[in-house]
Amino acid sequence: MDIPFELIQAIVEQLADSSKALHACALSVTDTTLSLFNHIRALSIAECNLDIHLVLLVSAAFPHIRHLNLDGVAFASPQSLHTFVAAFADLESLRDHPPPPRLHTISYKTDYVPRTPFLRWISAQPPALEHLTLQQLTPSELQSTGALLQALGSNLKSLDISFKGLSSPADVSAHLHLGANTCLHTLTMHIALRHFYGTRHPRSPADAPLALLAPTFPALRRATLALHVSFMSQFDTLDWGAFDVAFSRRAPNLETLTVQVHGAGNWDAFETHEHEHVANAPMPLCQARGTFRGLEFVRRSRSHLSQPA
Repeated sequence: MDIPFELIQAIVEQLADSSKALHACALSVTDTTLSLFNHIRALSIAECNLDIHLVLLVSAAFPHIRHLNLDGVAFASPQSLHTFVAAFADLESLRDHPPPPRLHTISYKTDYVPRTPFLRWISAQPPALEHLTLQQLTPSELQSTGALLQALGSNLKSLDISFKGLSSPADVSAHLHLGANTCLHTLTMHIALRHFYGTRHPRSPADAPLALLAPTFPALRRATLALHVSFMSQFDTLDWGAFDVAFSRRAPNLETLTVQVHGAGNWDAFETHEHEHVANAPMPLCQARGTFRGLEFVRRSRSHLSQPA
């Protein structure tokens, strides 16, 4: 039997101070009952505690929210907050609630959920965020990502980043400035060579990461190039000289540069040519400084590390 909307509202009001009671009620709510809220586009939540169970209930009950206002809402953990915001696929704006002051790590590895509202919200009142992972960035997310990087400033210690498709290096240069992140000591950049090998295009998937290396990084100590490939020939298409110059000239205190090769397919070919590539010193400037530590071949949970001669 479906419960009338007015009765649901009265029950929620009566149990507003008991998350356990609300969670128990949520277990018996039907899909038909939840569909009563499908037309709602703006939602304000004030003066309450949201644990992970209520987070999932609210996000399921209001699937098409575009504007979310949080006022005096306490989350059980930063993960609950992140799960809550990411659950609204249509979200366009997030207001009022400041990010948790102890939030130190954010990791977004896919673009399956809208990240721009979340990034703008964090940028408006940035916590002391130290570790940031943003992979598969789309062109529409560059501006909000750049604003976040600027807002974090010297607090940011490590960045793991990749671009989806062929992002314009001009757009990357215009929006993403790492010069403000003066204490950045660890940088990981993913480059998906496997998607574009054999195609004719004026840009390379390595152009956007190269544009990111424009400023000088005096605090950078560890850098990783993660190359995602399927065949050995794709590995050979990277402009090694450009990255060699960038890291040797713009990271004067770099201690370790690791090149990871991720992929499957003809893996024996990688291992057969492993020592040949190291002997040819694809990054001679970094190798001369002692920072280039060789090629790390990664497949599933297995890795093979080759030291330069």
